[in-house]
Amino acid sequence: MNWLELTTEELAEARKKAGGLAVVPVRSVEPHGPHLPLGCDYLTACRLAERAADLEPGVVLPGVAYAWVGQATALPGAVSLPFALLLQWLEALCDEIARNGFPKILFFKEHGGNHALLHALATETAEKRKTYTVYVYGISPSAQPEIVDTGEVRHIRL
Repeated sequence: MNWLELTTEELAEARKKAGGLAVVPVRSVEPHGPHLPLGCDYLTACRLAERAADLEPGVVLPGVAYAWVGQATALPGAVSLPFALLLQWLEALCDEIARNGFPKILFFKEHGGNHALLHALATETAEKRKTYTVYVYGISPSAQPEIVDTGEVRHIRL
C-alpha cells in the first residue's frame, strides 16, 4: 500500500490493515560508476519496500533520498546533508507519521549507508518516550545476491 496513492479514506483503512505500520525506505543519492544512475540505491530501496509491503501489510511512504554520504562528496552527483539536520528532519517526519495514526515506523535501509543515523533516531525517540516506536531494518552486508543474466542485461536480485 503506497501512501501517495491512497485517498484519506483509503489511508484509514490501510492503517487498520497494516496494524499501524508505516514503512519509510531510506537510501542516498550517490555515484556508483558511469554505468548506474545516481539514484540506483534509492530506487532499489523504494522498490524493495513496496514489494515487502505486498507480502506483509505496511503503508509505504515516499522514500528518503538524502543521507550523510561524506565519503562520496569528492565525486560528482553525491548529495550529502549534515547528520544533525537529517536527524532532526527524520524525527519531525516520524512525529507527522504518528500524528496520522501510525505508532510503528519502520525505516528500511537498502544497504550500509544511514546505519548510524537511523540507530541514533531510534535511540533518541525511545529516550524521549515518543508515542511511536522506530524500527530499523536493512539488508545484511553479508547477504548473497543472485546475479541474473537475461542475455541482454545482468541484474542483481536480493
